Amino acid sequence: MKKIILYFTLILSVFVYMGCEKDEITTVVNNCGNDKLDTGEECDDGNTNNNDGCSSVCKYEKCGDGVLQEDETCDDGGESADCDSDCTASACGDGVINAAAGEDCDDAGESAECNNNCTLPVCGDGVKNASTNEGCDDGNTTAGDNCDDICRKEVTAPSCGNGIVEVTAGGNEETCDDGNTTSDDGCSSSCWLEFCGDGYVQTGEECDGDGAGTAGETLYCDSDCTFASCGDTVTNAAANEGCDDGGIIPGDGCDDICRLEVTSTTCGNGVVEVVVGGVTETCDDGNTTAGDGCDELCSSEPVEVFYGNYTPFNGPISSWIPGYIVAQKVTLSAGMILTDIGMIINQASTTRVKLALYSDVSGTATNMVADTSIFTATLGDHMQPINQGSVNLNAGDYWIAFIYSDTTLNPDTDGGNTSTYIYIAQSIDVATPSVFPASYFTYTAGQSLNLYIHGLQ
Repeated sequence: MKKIILYFTLILSVFVYMGCEKDEITTVVNNCGNDKLDTGEECDDGNTNNNDGCSSVCKYEKCGDGVLQEDETCDDGGESADCDSDCTASACGDGVINAAAGEDCDDAGESAECNNNCTLPVCGDGVKNASTNEGCDDGNTTAGDNCDDICRKEVTAPSCGNGIVEVTAGGNEETCDDGNTTSDDGCSSSCWLEFCGDGYVQTGEECDGDGAGTAGETLYCDSDCTFASCGDTVTNAAANEGCDDGGIIPGDGCDDICRLEVTSTTCGNGVVEVVVGGVTETCDDGNTTAGDGCDELCSSEPVEVFYGNYTPFNGPISSWIPGYIVAQKVTLSAGMILTDIGMIINQASTTRVKLALYSDVSGTATNMVADTSIFTATLGDHMQPINQGSVNLNAGDYWIAFIYSDTTLNPDTDGGNTSTYIYIAQSIDVATPSVFPASYFTYTAGQSLNLYIHGLQ
């Protein structure tokens, strides 16, 4: 009998315990809204209202919880084809990428990285994207169908400045067209993309190649379009730098004139090297061949240089009367060994000519440095040896002068640069003045004579 009573007592205890546990769970749920954070609650603001930051079940209200709040357009519990991840209605051009809606990108409009239909831009996708310099896009990359293989419009003749990137079958092409013919705005006046390395100096660049369209580092310009200087952290092989660590202190692997400090030099490896206290290289052009500016021992050789207007153009200057000595300034960026003075003639002539070079003092020709003998200026290029054999010139300004005997001479011109000339009466049959006459005239022309000097540097 005692065992039976004990058994019923045990069963009753279990039911009592279970009932207590049930009451405790029920109490937790029913306590939402009591302004007290209970177990299982994220928040409790003293009510069971929605849209006040804490929901009716005491959970924080947020975009992505699947519950539409007053400040939400939609809330699908995450990104869906109809709802962006920021709980706004999905639409291409809203600036929010929605992969569920089939968007690859969304830049709130066309950009170089995104089409206006929210697909990634690629030539041949059938969507013209002017931001990527497409002038057309016919859905393929086949040339000869009015839209070429890189999405330039094929035309008879490109019209730079019309806002459409065009190309002709003969290869006359545009790489950009921003709707104008102004340079220095990213697209040049001839509709070519402007960038560091295009050979033309743009705003923000100190230099670019040779500044006349030839790209690449030069003796004076680094590849980042800044002036070359040892210690600027940019290694410039054209300036004979083998290294550039940003300093000019020797003994740290790169010496004070930017030669790589090594145990032993290897001529021909393309790197200018020096052994501290020993063998030094002054150049290294990647070979051990002499006669190319850097000899077989990696010592610099003089290279041929021209200064002045050596490129023929058109448009003669024929306004001067015969019997005058005329001079035009030229600037040497570095010293050189002068061996010749020259000029280019653009028409047949029997004119007798004499050339000379004068030093510059305070902006005017002064002392004669070198001269040539008299020669007949027939059509073409005339590079004349100087009577002095050779003359060492320092960097700086000089004046190239010529004396001519009659008006049949029409020197070629470069067709655009305004230059100042000085001139004075002078018979060609007498010696070239050792000092340029003081009482000369000045003349500023819209064209400049093709006079030049030649030698080694």
